[in-house]
Parts: sequence; C-alpha cells; structure tokens
Amino acid sequence: MESSVHRHKAIGRHLTPTNIDKVKEILSDQSDNEYPVFRCGKKQDYVKTVAVGIFNVTKRKWYIYMEPPATSSPVAILPLDM
Repeated sequence: MESSVHRHKAIGRHLTPTNIDKVKEILSDQSDNEYPVFRCGKKQDYVKTVAVGIFNVTKRKWYIYMEPPATSSPVAILPLDM
C-alpha cells in the first residue's frame, strides 16, 4: 500500500498527458526516492519493474519496454490487429 501511495503522488505531480512522450515521462518517473513509478530494485524498495506496456490505439500497436520508456526503445512492438 505504501508504495502505491508514493507512486500515485508522483504521478499526480504531472499534468494530464496529451501525447505519447508525456505518457512515457510519467511511466519513467523516478522522483520519489523510496518508491518511484519505474522501480529499479534499490535497497529499501527491492521490487523492480520488469516491463512497461503502452497501448497506442490510434496506431494499433502495443509497445513493450524493459527500461524507463522515456529514455529507451521498446524491446517489442506488437500489432493490435486481431
């Protein structure tokens, strides 16, 4: 619960995203030293984010990242044409 509270506060400090880059920025946020949105498995917070998925319904693609999406490329791009 505590980690969720910290992460929700960090997300709340961002403006409502208006494009994909803003969404990536929010999902990559590490401003909270105890429990960042994108978790790296540091001492106090041993949990690590394994993957982040971003659905782009306009392009009909699912982008999967294993590092903060604001500073990395997706490891996979899956079509949503089913």
